[in-house]
Amino acid sequence: MSRLSPFFPAMVVVFGALVVAAGGFWASWRQSNFNIDLREKNEEIARLQHENASLITGDDSFAYAAFQIFDIDGTAVDAHAMPNNLLLAPVIIAKGEYPLYDVTVRFVDFREPVTNNSALTGYQIGNIAPGLATLTPIRLPHHGKDLKFNIFFSARNGLWVQSLRMPWVGDGWGLANKVMRGSQEIYREVSANFPRGQDGSVDWERQQPRMRRVAARHGAALAILDWRERLVCSQCGSRVVEFVVTGTERR
Repeated sequence: MSRLSPFFPAMVVVFGALVVAAGGFWASWRQSNFNIDLREKNEEIARLQHENASLITGDDSFAYAAFQIFDIDGTAVDAHAMPNNLLLAPVIIAKGEYPLYDVTVRFVDFREPVTNNSALTGYQIGNIAPGLATLTPIRLPHHGKDLKFNIFFSARNGLWVQSLRMPWVGDGWGLANKVMRGSQEIYREVSANFPRGQDGSVDWERQQPRMRRVAARHGAALAILDWRERLVCSQCGSRVVEFVVTGTERR
């Protein structure tokens, strides 16, 4: 021991340094665990806050419309003898995890004059629980078997637009349905019998063949107002024509 006595002070210093280092490591480990626990709790609080906000606003939930289709007098229709004058009863279908609040919907029927349809009328739907379909008292008269609608929704969580295309194909309707929120497509459904382009794509703004024939006959540069002057009623021969032009933004 007498030989080691000169080294005792150094040994004490080394031991003390080891104790200090161990204490520092222990404190650092505890602080690291505390920071991890704190971050997890903050993330959980943020998640709960987002969940609560989503329950209040509706978050990214949306809805789209489908139609119950009746004869113009409200009776059931026969697919083998489908009338040309129909009565459409919209059903609003909610999609998403959260409820929708203060839902308003507006229907634009591209095949009806603006004065005869609900293009300028907003219907109050109210609140919709997630995953449910809501029957409405709305009734939309429609002439012709082909349906082409743009349907505008607003709710507490924002705005979105549904494009609904239902051409009559054989003895039933084809269906192309998509929903856009801003520039983002958030829903799409296309039936197997819906007419498609040669590349299999859906032309959402498809011109009718009759309009293509008119353009080929009179020239694509013919102004709409000039074209109106050439229209003649097939029944009475009158040239007194009123019509409304609708469509997307100019390209």
